[in-house]
Amino acid sequence: MHKIYEFGYRNYLWGIILLIFLLLAPSLVLGAGYNVPLQYTSPPYGPHGDYTATTNKCKECHAVHLAQSAFKLLRYETIFDNCQYCHDPSGGPGIAVYGVVLNPESTHTAEGTITIPGGDYSLPRTLTCSSCHSVHGNPNRMIPPTSFYYCDTTTTLTSHLLLKRPNPNTSVYSPFYGGYWCSICHNRRMSSYPNLRNHPTNEDLSYASSNLPRSNGAYRMSPVGFAPRTSPICQYCHEDLRDTENDFFITTVGYGASDNPQYKSYPHQGASPRFVVETGDDLCLNCHITTELP
Repeated sequence: MHKIYEFGYRNYLWGIILLIFLLLAPSLVLGAGYNVPLQYTSPPYGPHGDYTATTNKCKECHAVHLAQSAFKLLRYETIFDNCQYCHDPSGGPGIAVYGVVLNPESTHTAEGTITIPGGDYSLPRTLTCSSCHSVHGNPNRMIPPTSFYYCDTTTTLTSHLLLKRPNPNTSVYSPFYGGYWCSICHNRRMSSYPNLRNHPTNEDLSYASSNLPRSNGAYRMSPVGFAPRTSPICQYCHEDLRDTENDFFITTVGYGASDNPQYKSYPHQGASPRFVVETGDDLCLNCHITTELP
């Protein structure tokens, strides 16, 4: 090859290499301002709270420079997408926060609406993860840690980052997770709501998630002669789909037989309409025993 042509060919190759580099350069530096996810895999865990002068957790989600989006210097433009970066139930670098329901019959749809079914007040912004959870783990905004049951008979204290007041458009808040917590948004579904006829509900603030043990017996009213026979909290009827006639039953989201009941997809997705535990009379008969009916 003539030297002149050889020189031009080399320049051409270098030009192609330079062009490829320029095209890839933004993706190479994009995200460089973030920490590798789950840098804090030992206490204090994760990016949700426990910030100190010696931690570097803010960079888990925010980049001061070279941010991937203009929304609060996060990776993505919506809160939901940013949470999914770690907590995608179909696979991500973090802990999946709920099990996948392949064809959900009910959902709390993230980034979809401000309207609340059965509620007097709409949300100030579209429903998303931070509507119910304090992503920064602010103890002043969260319910206190309570017992959470696992299928291996162990328990742990956790708040699940749940907010005391999930709807800022109301002044109502709940110090615990339970039926009253649900009523902050869905207040028209409670039996105390005036001029509406709803099934009796237990709105005692102290009657919360601790009343939902591992046994499915919590979803059936105590037999006659056994106390207490209280009105149900919301989660007695609305939870993961399951067969409450069996103490332990394989759930519809694909977990083991000893995993039930374990809050695997509720309240994010449900395999039944309106997140009901069972459907039709099967649900009613959990509490209203046929031999006791008038």
